[in-house]
Amino acid sequence: MKRILLAIAVFMAGYLNIQAQDYELWGVTQSGGANSQGTIYKTDSVGNNHSVVHDFSDGDKAVGTLLQATNGLLYGITTLGGANDYGIIYSIDPSNHAFTKIVDLTYSMGSRPRASFMQASNGMLYLTTYEGGANGDGAIIELNTSTNIATNVFDFGATSNDPARPLAGELIEANTGELFGVSREGGQYGGGTLYKFNPVNQTVDVLHEFSSASNGGEPFNSLLEASNGLLYGMTYSGGPTNKGAIFAYDAAVDTFAVQHYFSNAGTAGTSPQGALMEASDGLLYGMTSTAATLFSFDVNTTDVTTIQSLVDARTTLIQASNGKLYGTTYGGSLFEFDIASQTFAQQSNLGGFSLYGKLTEVSTSGSVGLWDENRLFTEVNIFPNPAADRITIDANIISVKIYNMTGQLLQSESSRTFSVAQLDQGMYTVLVSTEKGIRRTQFVKL
Repeated sequence: MKRILLAIAVFMAGYLNIQAQDYELWGVTQSGGANSQGTIYKTDSVGNNHSVVHDFSDGDKAVGTLLQATNGLLYGITTLGGANDYGIIYSIDPSNHAFTKIVDLTYSMGSRPRASFMQASNGMLYLTTYEGGANGDGAIIELNTSTNIATNVFDFGATSNDPARPLAGELIEANTGELFGVSREGGQYGGGTLYKFNPVNQTVDVLHEFSSASNGGEPFNSLLEASNGLLYGMTYSGGPTNKGAIFAYDAAVDTFAVQHYFSNAGTAGTSPQGALMEASDGLLYGMTSTAATLFSFDVNTTDVTTIQSLVDARTTLIQASNGKLYGTTYGGSLFEFDIASQTFAQQSNLGGFSLYGKLTEVSTSGSVGLWDENRLFTEVNIFPNPAADRITIDANIISVKIYNMTGQLLQSESSRTFSVAQLDQGMYTVLVSTEKGIRRTQFVKL
């Protein structure tokens, strides 16, 4: 039973096991380029051979992450520029680099976003803005990719205790369909909030209010659901030395706990502006922006381990298909960290500042890339689950691959129903290739 209950790593190194050359890394800079207004760039699968695919001339200061939606297009934002200088929403086709400005943001819709889009199970894209809306404290925007119509669906800051000014975090989705996020300001203590948004009735409920000294303050970036079922995040400030914290929230029982306080006395740096991610070794990885480092965090022991000194990192890491971690620094360097060999290497100079987002791995074969690791649901189902003998995938599949906890490929199938009787008891990761791309889910073998 203990083996069955083992936590599964969210972004496993071997779970893709697809040829590395089939992928590119895409990102944005908020400066540089032909017009000094930022760029969209890509590299090869290991972060080398940097090339600019779009120079911004209308939107200005591209930040955040490029989201690859189920239609294959990449969606992003700028925080300034456009017809109203409140930023724009755009898409770019990774296959031919065709750029489309979708919306000139207005103050009433929600303006000057620093965050990134996410795609919910209803197919809509959601984005939080830092300013604008009815109360001037930001808004949630819903984008219909079929019509390219953007709609304000919630205004932050209606009262002094409400969430206000969400900064860089993208929303994440729970199995209930509710979206979870954090705001930099608001709450009864003014230190920000952890909240959930219901896209059906367009309401927000505050789940936790940050109070700076006692439990951290100013959460800048996204939450992460770890394989133990808890939501983890970081605050930019607060704590005994006002240098930020790592926290965990259990949505099932509504409990919040600080896991680690950053301080000048520590070696992991202070004031994190990016988010945490979970890698195939079960550790969470993050970066700090002041006395910057790349560090790991053990959810079982709450130990923080410094891995590598950096220069002002304000972004989030990803684990690519080759199992290595990739990230960028504010100064414009793209780097690689191999968790297997514990080696670090600078890969590319991006030619501009990199702020708040993370890289996006894009398939060059034309299929939509992997669903983002922060999504809390899966688009395909397995039944029965747990299973002893045979399972069925509830989707129109192209192929199915099953991996163990170490990322080893154990089984490949091309039909919806197949035997798993030969597998040992335990938890397994399943990658299902469909016409919409690759979807990740798990099952328990009895």
